[in-house]
Formats: sequence, C-alpha cells, structure tokens
Amino acid sequence: MFSLFLILFFIGGGLYMTKEEKGKKVRIFVELLIAVLSLAAGVLGGSFVQNKYIESQVANVSGDGNTVTINNVDDLVKNFNKLLEENETLKEQNEDYYTEYKEAKETIDSLEVQLGDSPAIELKDLSLCVDGEDKNINKNKSYAVINGADYFSEDFLNSIIADNTAITIKDDVMYLGKVVADRENLFSQRIVDEGGASVVDNATDSYGNTHVNALKLADGNDIVFSLNEKYSLLKLKIAIDESSDSNRQCTVSILADGQEVWTSPQINKISTKELDYPELKINNCSRLEIKCSGDWSVYPLVYDAEVYN
Repeated sequence: MFSLFLILFFIGGGLYMTKEEKGKKVRIFVELLIAVLSLAAGVLGGSFVQNKYIESQVANVSGDGNTVTINNVDDLVKNFNKLLEENETLKEQNEDYYTEYKEAKETIDSLEVQLGDSPAIELKDLSLCVDGEDKNINKNKSYAVINGADYFSEDFLNSIIADNTAITIKDDVMYLGKVVADRENLFSQRIVDEGGASVVDNATDSYGNTHVNALKLADGNDIVFSLNEKYSLLKLKIAIDESSDSNRQCTVSILADGQEVWTSPQINKISTKELDYPELKINNCSRLEIKCSGDWSVYPLVYDAEVYN
C-alpha cells in the first residue's frame, strides 16, 4: 500500500515539473523503492544476504530519461525463494548444532562429576631403614597417599616381618604366616550320626547371651559329622545353657576318626562364661565326633564352629 502511494505521488507530481526536477524526483523515487524492497526482504527472509541480493538487482537508474531498469523479476523471485529455503536449512542445522551442544555439555558435566568422585592419589618414592639398617627395596613409587591415607608397597611388609613369615593374599584377605583357607561352618557338613545331640536355631547361655545355630549337648549325647578328610583344624566356642542345673558339671570331647584329640576342662553354669578354642587339630579326619560326658541336667552349647586348613 505504501509503495502504491509513492507511485501515485510521483506520477501526479511529475506532471508539473521541469525535466531536471523530474530526474531528481525519479532518483528519490528509486532510492525509496530500494528501501521498501530491502525492508520487505528483511522481514520475510530475516537475513542481510537477502537485502544485498535485492539491492544487486538494480542494474541501471537514469534520471534524465525518467527510466528505472530492474533485472528480470522472475529471477528475483526465484532467487528470493531460494534464499528463504536456504534460511530454513540453516535453521535446521542450527537446531542440530544446538542439540549436539547440549549432549556434549551433558557428557562433560557427567565426566566432571565422575572426576570429582575419583580418589586423590599421590605416588612417592620411599626408602626403608629399620633400626639403622638400610633395607634393599624397590623404592620407585613405593609409597602412596590416597584420600589422605598412607599405603606402602609389599616390599615394605617383606622387610619388616620375620624372614620365615610368608605373605599370602587369597579371597580378599592378606595372611601373614599360616594360610587359613576352605573355611566352612561345621554344622553345614553332613551329619552321619546323631546320638541325642541336636543343632538348634537359637539358644541362650547362663550369662544371657543368645547364640544362633548352636549345638546343644547333654551327658552321653554325641553327634558325628562327615568331613571326607578335607580339613585339618577346628575352631569352636563353648558355654552352658541357661536351663542347666547350677550344681552340675561336664566335659566336651572331640574325636577324629574315633581317636580323642581334645577334651575341655570341667564346665558348669556358675563359673563357665565362654570358652574359645580357635585352633584344634583334627588331622584331616573322615569323621568328626563331638560328645558330652558328666552329670545329668547340665547342657553345654557349642557354637561358632568352623573347620578349615
């Protein structure tokens, strides 16, 4: 509408002007027309390239002849539409780039979090001197500080323990000296004979302590486990059941393939709190027997029983 108004204004005004005035007026008209076309292209296309293209379509402006020459309108429209299409392509590419940027930022943030959770590690070279004597160890990165805690190489341990003490790591345990392996709950082994004794889920001793999975015995009772010659050692604990008679006492014995290998001292409800035997030799027996001898109405409890090598 504004362009039509300009055309009518200049046509109407040109009827009463001289040739020179008309030429000036045409030049003004062309400049205004270019500005209008540039504004329209900017609104539709949103790019500086489109404005420049429309401006480039003005090939010749002749004021004296009252003529304005513009290149082929069809080419102008085609190129303008092409620019619009290119703009849409650029928008899609920008959206793709933004999506990639977000994904990359999320990855970076995740890596920063992981890095923040990583332990702080500092490795150092450290020599060893024991009682004034320098020890021949590999000091290269032999000392580490991890999150403020000190760690030393295996050479350090080998240099400060006895020469006849071996270091063995097995099943996430470091053993100094004897290796304790194949540790099993005795009561999980197969029972081949049960002479009055029984494994109970819960039992309370004379001091009020509760024991889970305990063997309860009485005078003359025994129980036999099959071990298939797999274990050389036995550990166990003994206490007296709270229901026992205070004036009675007894002993507990261990037999390996019928041979007595250990017997407890006399135990009773009053004086026996807990007996702990961490290493009883059972000689890789096939059958292990536990039996009770003594007065009636006193009931020893055997618990935390394990076989191992």
